[in-house]
Amino acid sequence: MIKLVLLSLLMLPISCIKQTGKIPAPAAVVTGPPEDNAIGSGVDPLASEAWHLKNTGQASFSTNIGLYGQSVAGQDIDIEGVLNLGISGKGVRIAISDNGVQVNHPDLQGNELAGFHRNYAINDPYRWHNVDPYPGFATVSQSHGTSVAGLAAAVGWNGLGSRGVAPHAKFAGFQFIVDYGSEPQSSVLARFIDQTDGEFDIFNYSYGYPQCTYVEQDPTINEAIESGTKQLRNGKGAIYIQSAGNSYDGLVSECSGVALPVAYYLGNTNFSSDMTTPHKIIVGAVNARGIISSYSTPGSGVWVSAPGGEFGTDSPAMVTTDLTGCSAGYSFISASLNAFNGGRIEQNLGCNYNSRMNGTSSAAPVASGTVALMLQANPNLTWRDVKHILAETSEVIDNVVFPLVLDHPLSETLPVGYDYDFAWLPNATGKFFSNIYGFGRINALAAVLMAQTYNVNLGTYAETIREDDGSWYYSSGTLSTEITDASGVGIGSNIEVRHNFVIESVQVQVNIDHPKPSDLAIHLVAPSGYESRLILMNSHTYAVALPEDKQLLTNFFYGEESRGVWRLKVYDGDTGDVGTLTGWKIKINGRKVTPDGSNPDPVYNLSMAPTYSSGRTSPVATFIPSMSPDLARYEISVGTSPGATDVSAWESIGIASSAQFEDLSLITDRVYYFNIRAVDDRENVSVVQTTSWITTF
Repeated sequence: MIKLVLLSLLMLPISCIKQTGKIPAPAAVVTGPPEDNAIGSGVDPLASEAWHLKNTGQASFSTNIGLYGQSVAGQDIDIEGVLNLGISGKGVRIAISDNGVQVNHPDLQGNELAGFHRNYAINDPYRWHNVDPYPGFATVSQSHGTSVAGLAAAVGWNGLGSRGVAPHAKFAGFQFIVDYGSEPQSSVLARFIDQTDGEFDIFNYSYGYPQCTYVEQDPTINEAIESGTKQLRNGKGAIYIQSAGNSYDGLVSECSGVALPVAYYLGNTNFSSDMTTPHKIIVGAVNARGIISSYSTPGSGVWVSAPGGEFGTDSPAMVTTDLTGCSAGYSFISASLNAFNGGRIEQNLGCNYNSRMNGTSSAAPVASGTVALMLQANPNLTWRDVKHILAETSEVIDNVVFPLVLDHPLSETLPVGYDYDFAWLPNATGKFFSNIYGFGRINALAAVLMAQTYNVNLGTYAETIREDDGSWYYSSGTLSTEITDASGVGIGSNIEVRHNFVIESVQVQVNIDHPKPSDLAIHLVAPSGYESRLILMNSHTYAVALPEDKQLLTNFFYGEESRGVWRLKVYDGDTGDVGTLTGWKIKINGRKVTPDGSNPDPVYNLSMAPTYSSGRTSPVATFIPSMSPDLARYEISVGTSPGATDVSAWESIGIASSAQFEDLSLITDRVYYFNIRAVDDRENVSVVQTTSWITTF
């Protein structure tokens, strides 16, 4: 079984050095968080080292001289401007679902939501809620959730530590990432679903699956997330934020039981089905130089990026809360690598703080804190509004040369004429997107300002799925297209989409038979001609088969219109293993374009018995269904002339292939006309088809 992992990275010594005999930290002068105004007068002594809040070029207790080391002034999320507006996250509730949180930490307890914590390490589900989520003594990384909580919502202006991005937001801690051992899968699934629900505005998930293979999570978990976007926050939808992963070039040795001839694999958000839902915000990481963190997983499912830092030794990581004391937490684990974490310098003699927190685990709570600021600024924002504002206001960074072609991270030779990826590309609307950065690095001030004056009407959310069974409208059908080995041209397949949506995301499901799917690259080309890379070539994932109906997500086409021919392109970047594209499907998510501009196709071959001996019912009419993919229902009527409705009004029969009218009042020996029309999901109607019968009663 593949287990979830926490998405922070620490360069740890083989043995941990226990710190003893430390002088306790001097008592701080605590002013407490102000209740009636956003900004307090107390000093947070470590806030000046929190480069993600305000980057002045500080070292943040690293040497600041390494490969990724030198922090650059101004490369932050502009929190200072938000605080000057009096916005600090007040009234917003965040769930930190992680490996537990020390909720009585001096720098956290002022913002904890007492009574709302959860501990899923308990076997009895009736005892999961309203229980201490403290992770206990840790020898590895049990401080993770405590550090995550501090980045999002550590108390501000209390004379202690640093402060959270949203220093007045309230949080609850969930102890969720634990070893469930021999627990039945149904019990584990129940925990997954339970941690998606509750009286929270934001759910922070700084965890994910190892991306050295494809992981297919139980689909009911994504369904629970979708339900939360429809029902929570009084129907405005909860905001689900998840780390993208730390597998930009992951070590194969991290993948248990794997023996491959290479040392590294290349992760992708699309390898994990839990990141292929449009109902989450997937967050990548950037460092103090203002470029991608060395580990951050790319993918077309990334929405935005946020500060995550590097390793905290020769380059800045993130300064945040730690399990208290010098015998637990990161300050215990990494004591030999960093004087601050080891409690050997004045700012952290009590080992209550951590300057080596990093990973997309750090980027996610920075994003969660930013969203908390947005929701205080405008509590009426829906989950889609939040995504839209982030897409509109995040900064395009690291874009000196355009278009910048990215080389294969492992320096492999690719087929002639094939580009591995691009740092940034515009779509048809001119909006820039990157598989590394998403729509860019979060700018908290710009997001809050847009939230305060927000007047965009995104309309009703819609998907190209059938209402009767939830299936996707558009499919290629069965294919048998051989994928050319080591080709920069590849093969393709087209699907025509008839719905006209303003796109918010696109999902595809692919079926490919290939003994070494890590060779593959998969692209999607919109009717506009613009192209998104969904899977990148030669990833060295160790899967021996692509899962059936493997689902992929891309946000690249945000704002484009969907009608027209979409093309899936598949490339094989190596020789020796031949594969076949056997089929694919596409689903568009977004909002309908009004007017759509076309009516649905009518039904075909409408027929019924020419005579019928009843004054109350019509003969059974049969027909070949309409070929329109966006069909919503059929409507039928009866009249005394073709198309007329003088005997009965139009009546809906849903989706069917036959119909019969009842409760009529007919006269014998008369000709009556049976009418049927197709109605699409935009209430456009088809040409009416008519047939007749004679009453003989």
